[in-house]
Amino acid sequence: MTAFLLALISISWGAEPTVQVNAALPIERAKAAMARNAPEQGRDLAIKALQVDPESEMAWRVYLRASQMMGMGEVAEAEIAHAANSDAAARIAWMWWQVNLGILTANDLGVLADSDGGRIAWAWASYNATADLTALDHLPDLPNNEMVARLKIRAHAEAGNSKYAARLSRSWMRDNPKQPQTLVEIWAADPSRAIERFKKRAVAKTRVALTENPKDALLHYRSLRLFAAARIHTDSKAAVEQIGAMGLERPLYRTLWNTPMREGMGHVLGMKQDGTLPDGTDEELLDITRSWSDSLVQKERFEQAGAAWTQLTNTVQTPEALLAHAQFLQQMELSEAALVQAERGRILASEPRWNDEGDLDLAYRALLLADLYGIIAELGMEERAPKMARTAAAIAHGLDPQQRWATLRAGLNALPVDGATPVPPDVLAQSWVDSLMAPFDGGLTAERARALEQAGHVDSAFVAWSVAKNQGADVGDAVERTYPGVGDAQVASHAAVRAYNIARRNYGARLAALHKARNDQAMPTQVAPGPGFLLSEWTGEGIQGQGVGSAELAGKPYLLTFWASWCGPCLQELPQLNQAVEGTALNVVALSTDAKIGVWQRAYRKHRWTQLTHIWSPRLAATLHIEQIPTAFVVDAEGRVVNVFVGYHPNGVPEMLEALRALP
Repeated sequence: MTAFLLALISISWGAEPTVQVNAALPIERAKAAMARNAPEQGRDLAIKALQVDPESEMAWRVYLRASQMMGMGEVAEAEIAHAANSDAAARIAWMWWQVNLGILTANDLGVLADSDGGRIAWAWASYNATADLTALDHLPDLPNNEMVARLKIRAHAEAGNSKYAARLSRSWMRDNPKQPQTLVEIWAADPSRAIERFKKRAVAKTRVALTENPKDALLHYRSLRLFAAARIHTDSKAAVEQIGAMGLERPLYRTLWNTPMREGMGHVLGMKQDGTLPDGTDEELLDITRSWSDSLVQKERFEQAGAAWTQLTNTVQTPEALLAHAQFLQQMELSEAALVQAERGRILASEPRWNDEGDLDLAYRALLLADLYGIIAELGMEERAPKMARTAAAIAHGLDPQQRWATLRAGLNALPVDGATPVPPDVLAQSWVDSLMAPFDGGLTAERARALEQAGHVDSAFVAWSVAKNQGADVGDAVERTYPGVGDAQVASHAAVRAYNIARRNYGARLAALHKARNDQAMPTQVAPGPGFLLSEWTGEGIQGQGVGSAELAGKPYLLTFWASWCGPCLQELPQLNQAVEGTALNVVALSTDAKIGVWQRAYRKHRWTQLTHIWSPRLAATLHIEQIPTAFVVDAEGRVVNVFVGYHPNGVPEMLEALRALP
């Protein structure tokens, strides 16, 4: 990478707990940030990695992925395409990126065979496309290269050469004890072939390395990936705690929770007198709090529900969380407190967001702001502030004319108000509303850009200045001044304008789609059967190929649970069920929804939950509109559904079996 490129990187960095000698630590931190749904940090850290090591292909790839998550994907692609003309690492990363997008094929990477990094990329892409071991022939002879080792271990493990894959892993661990993350390939590819003794040895060696290097942040990040893959939760948590103690952001040591798991956590918290939100992403915690609050309200524990919302909005500072809190307070007839939360949400909604740093999801932002202004209008009426209510309703209606704000505005128009002045007291909020209302006014866009720059939102200011210039406004050197990337400012500016114009052209269609999605979510057309539903005759294929179904269970109560081999929560629930019914006369049927029968059969041979009756019938799952798994029906002797359990809950298995035992 040229000196000119480094000169363009103008981000100031805080003190680090360890001295940076290569790009590995910022890259690991960037990956952890993106897993935590914080790609703005990931992007900054990727730029930092490029400062430390301008020839890091991985840093370029992380930079691209983080930029895409932030809504700045086209800008980053233009940057790297420009840099690829003169920078070998950027060229490799750019071609790899295009292969993943489907623009190029693996064979196109053959032109990179003159460099080690290019040959690795070629081999990796070829293997992903063909699963053919001959793709390894492209690899350079680099015995201590992580990417080379990872691909060899994965390919041989997936090909069934588990002993050879284990031998490669042992050799790597012996020579590279500070890079244990490479070993996850042996059991990530096929856990059934992992050698338990080797896994324990690898974990033990990693613990020793951590004991000898307790302040090595990079080793802690890499060890965390090993522990998480091996499901060693105590060590995973310890690594997270140590990373936090070093002053770095605490990474997640798990995959993201799905919707049923979030709802289940909320229900569990609702059973406690004093619950505490777990560590999680903003979206996870909002869903958990909704479920938690609903459970408490049903039990008329209103003060505790209010405390749950307060705990959330003290932790999660997003406009969605503040809007939900305001709606809860309005439901509790606490208008003044609700207005405070809605105002906080309105201010936040006018600022750039990590997942849309360029303000390019205009329709979503308009809908969110309309909801916030609409609730402010309703609360303004309750608090006897008609002028504020009327102006807020006018803005809500202007941003989202299809919703209830039109009726609200019509009612407010009859009130005696001297004019309608904009509600937003701050320049940033006002500029955002103005630019949404008049999207092609270059002067208003420039005002928005100026407000963003003054507020320190450099990425969004760069996009806004670029758009204002394209709209004919005189912006001086503002585009170059606010450019935060690692390539050519003018090339990136053209990409930003192109992305903005596409977003504006799709504004109406996107807004209509959001309305439809919101309405469909509120009024689902097809749902899974509930209590009282009579199951008609059904059948599935048993593990020996025999038919198993309602005829074999006639006159008996039973539990029918739907699962799939790829479903993590299912794989937590089924072994619990298997253990709980051992030695009992309870009938539990585990119905696989896997698309292919061979996938289900392999999962059965691997786990062998022999206390359960196993069948395969994805058609029945589709007929019953089973959209979330695990889902379980408790069915009485007449074939009628008595209870339905959706999602995995920590106390779910005892509750299911208690309901089953209660049937005659």
